[in-house]
Amino acid sequence: MSTPAALSQLQRTIILLYGMQSADIADLEAEILEGSKRAWKTALEEKAREYGCRKAARDPSRGYLSELKTRAEADAKSIANTWNRELENQVRRLYDQNPRANRYYYIDNLEAWASQRNVWKARQISVQTEQNARALAQNAFRAENGLRGTMYRYTGPPPVSEICQRRFAMGLVDEETVQQNPTPAHLGPCIHEWQEVTTERIPCEEMWLG
Repeated sequence: MSTPAALSQLQRTIILLYGMQSADIADLEAEILEGSKRAWKTALEEKAREYGCRKAARDPSRGYLSELKTRAEADAKSIANTWNRELENQVRRLYDQNPRANRYYYIDNLEAWASQRNVWKARQISVQTEQNARALAQNAFRAENGLRGTMYRYTGPPPVSEICQRRFAMGLVDEETVQQNPTPAHLGPCIHEWQEVTTERIPCEEMWLG
C-alpha cells in the first residue's frame, strides 16, 4: 500500500479549522454524558411502571455515574478520531479533484460535506448513546431490586439482523445468558431488549430507582 502524499500547508490549515480539537471533544463528552443521564432516568422510570410504580428516577450515582462518564469519554474520543480521519480523507479527495484549488474551494465543499454527513451521523450517535445507557440502567434495576433469579425473553419488533433473530429463537433464558448477550446487540438502531418474565412484585416504596 502506497504512503499518502504529504499534506500542503493549506490542507493542514483547513483540517485544523474543521477538525475536532481538545475543547470540541470535551464539549462532545459533556453532551453525550447528559444524553446518557436522561436515557438512564427514562429507562428506570419505564421499568418502574412495569411494576406498577410511578416514582421519578434519580440521577445515576456512585459506580453507575462513573461508568456513564467512562463511556462518554471513550465515545467522544472515538467520534473525534473518526471525524478527523474522514475529514482528512475528504480533503485529499478534494485535492485529487482540483489540485490547484484555493481555500474557498475547500471551505465551500467541506461545508456541504459536513452538513450532509451530520444529518445521519448525529442521529446515529444519539441512538447509540441512548441504547447503551438504557441497557446499563435496566441491568442496574434488576440487580439493585433483587431480580437476578428470574427468566428473560428477548423482546421488540420482528428482528432483521441475524444476531437478534438468534436471540429471539432462544425463547426463555436465564440471567447468565442475558449477561453473556448484552444489549444493544449491534451498532446502529437496535431497539430489542431483554424483558424479565416474572410475577414478582416490588413495593413501590422499596424500589431502587437510581
